[in-house]
Amino acid sequence: ALLRQDRHAEGRDRTRRLEAKQVRIRLRDEERQARAAAKDERYRMKRRQQRVAHLKAASKKQALQELARHAAGLTFLPERRIYETPSEREKLGSTGMGQGIAIPHGRVQGIGKMTGLLARLDHAVEFGASDGQPVDLVFLLLAPEGAGADHLKALARVSRLLRNQSVCEK
Repeated sequence: ALLRQDRHAEGRDRTRRLEAKQVRIRLRDEERQARAAAKDERYRMKRRQQRVAHLKAASKKQALQELARHAAGLTFLPERRIYETPSEREKLGSTGMGQGIAIPHGRVQGIGKMTGLLARLDHAVEFGASDGQPVDLVFLLLAPEGAGADHLKALARVSRLLRNQSVCEK
């Protein structure tokens, strides 16, 4: 009778351990799902922040200042440092590529990874584009200082993408 009680007690203990293990597994899976959902939400929030539907600007300078303000929130870098990068690049030549599109860009000290910000201006502004058309769609591309060829590859990719009329209409 004692042997039977011991076996019965062992069976109950084994069942409890198995149930506890299943609960731990379920909790771990729920935690993973919660972390994945939070990460996905952070990604979606960041994607929303990388687009500005109605940027108010009356000039190229003002457009670059507003873009820098939005980019500072994404990169946690000083707005002034971000503004100076595309402004210096504009002195070398306009980044207006025609058809109402400009891609101001540059390498920024302290930025961790390539960052882009797309903005549709409320009113088109003179940007010195090659076709003389004012610009109403601007993509700000910021790269780390050591990006090298990656910066140029990203710039070429954005340029190809924005030449597609259906993409620009979206």
